[in-house]
Amino acid sequence: FFFFFKDLSQKAGLWVFLDERCEFCVIQYPVIARAARENGFLVRYITPDGKRPSWFKEGDEVSKDMGQSQFLKIKVWPATALVVPPDKILVISQGLLSDDLIEERILAAADKAGLIPQSDRFKVYPNERGILSPQDIQEAGKYLGKDDSKFREELQNRIGSHF
Repeated sequence: FFFFFKDLSQKAGLWVFLDERCEFCVIQYPVIARAARENGFLVRYITPDGKRPSWFKEGDEVSKDMGQSQFLKIKVWPATALVVPPDKILVISQGLLSDDLIEERILAAADKAGLIPQSDRFKVYPNERGILSPQDIQEAGKYLGKDDSKFREELQNRIGSHF
């Protein structure tokens, strides 16, 4: 699903709520920064006072929390939200997350925001596709109850053609 993030990053960005006094924020910052950089996301870091924490890299955009965390009902920091202009903001985490869980949550929020086109859905969520298409099952089903060995052979051939 990594192909999808490059497209998604053109439609959405991230708000990341961090506090210099938060031990978990220090750990979350490089994880979210790397995930955002690798996937092309614009990130706005939001701190309680708008000051750059000592462990931030130069160039990271920092803003003061002007009520965003209260509006989003964020109770635990670090926190991350997917922001889809002009008016969709979906909180994807409150608390520390690994990079793979961040990406998974971004995908789920993008789906909820309607940003995954139907044409990309099976690429993003291959487990929704199944191994055989309805047409494969229908074609192999012609042999069901008539020639069990041919039915098995048809299924095996059709499954093999998808890998």
